[in-house]
Amino acid sequence: NVLLRADVIIERALGEARLAPVAVASVPRNSIEVSAAAQIIAKANPQAVVMATLYRPTAEFIKQTRAAGASPHFVALSPVGTDQLINELGADKSRGIQVSQVIPYPWGDKLQVVREYKKALTAYAKHNHYSYYSLEGYLNARLMVAALERTGRPLGREQLMAALRSGPYDLGGFRVNYERNNNSGSTYVEISVVGQGGQILN
Repeated sequence: NVLLRADVIIERALGEARLAPVAVASVPRNSIEVSAAAQIIAKANPQAVVMATLYRPTAEFIKQTRAAGASPHFVALSPVGTDQLINELGADKSRGIQVSQVIPYPWGDKLQVVREYKKALTAYAKHNHYSYYSLEGYLNARLMVAALERTGRPLGREQLMAALRSGPYDLGGFRVNYERNNNSGSTYVEISVVGQGGQILN
């Protein structure tokens, strides 16, 4: 099972469209020392920037890139933590940022599993502070329960792994299927945008 870095995947996708990045920059892992990267990207004056970083370096990079005079469309990947990014950067300065999400929109009603998540959160957590993180946790719990029910006896690591591989699992409109030599489980992707007042739009 080969895992590719985000920059490699992005460059491959651009290559399929016969495009190439005008600039590429990196930042140290788990660091907000982004000044060199911000200068490289700002100097290239790109139309859009795809960021494969967590919320703190992402927020700092956006601040410094804008301060250097560039105003591209900023696109982040789902691990950024959309709520955390908005809190770190501020609602007004987050407006227009796009985030690729691998979990359904938690504020929607289209999928059965999202409706059930919202109902459970209201009933047991006694609040309606929906988020991608909490919905992801709910989906993981639903998947684990479904796999345990399919495992039977005896229950052990190998039996649970076999049950997880015996998909697909339909969790209420969200499908999970661990194929041979592929641990991704889901190919679900959608884009969210931060709107006015920090509201996350679908």
